[in-house]
Amino acid sequence: MRFLKYEFKNPTAWETAKAEIEITDSEGNVYYDPSKVVAVHYIGNLCDKWGEDAEGNPVCEILNPNICVDVI
Repeated sequence: MRFLKYEFKNPTAWETAKAEIEITDSEGNVYYDPSKVVAVHYIGNLCDKWGEDAEGNPVCEILNPNICVDVI
């Protein structure tokens, strides 16, 4: 088993890759193909630079434009 991390430049790139590992059954249910992946975790955009608000709470100052996804 391999744990892989992917970054996609835009939502279209992720949708294209996701279509390669998805199956749609006869009832229209969509799920990940168990012969290709064990699990997929959509993370989204990560923070490149953290700062703090007036109360000292962490806030993201610069959001990475890439979409992150973990695949097992």
